Amino acid sequence: MLFDSIKAIQELKIEPEEILYLMQEMTKRHDMNEQADWYTSIAILAERYPSDPDRTFCISERMRCLLPLMKDARMRGWSFESWDDPECTMTNEAVFRAIAKCPLRGGSERMRFDSDEFFQIVLEDSKPDANA
Repeated sequence: MLFDSIKAIQELKIEPEEILYLMQEMTKRHDMNEQADWYTSIAILAERYPSDPDRTFCISERMRCLLPLMKDARMRGWSFESWDDPECTMTNEAVFRAIAKCPLRGGSERMRFDSDEFFQIVLEDSKPDANA
């Protein structure tokens, strides 16, 4: 059953490992010179969650919400263009964990991440576990 409300989409808990799995699969395809676009990501998610289209949609929507943040100057602290592939951006794992953790915002308009909230989560996830 597809979501019957935006609130349900916003409340579905996505684990960071689910986002990391998608990115690992996309990277594998890219490294094998296969198609690695939005359609590929949907196919990967649909294969992983064949009986859960809500989860597929929610993960896909969270990934879409990342796109505007890639242009934010703060992203430079966690990503850079690959030197051998100008179409590939190398991104710190903390960003992908934040995709799962950051609350989705928006009502009847398109959903989004609050950029300040998103980068705060990235920063917290980037901190070392122990103090010297």
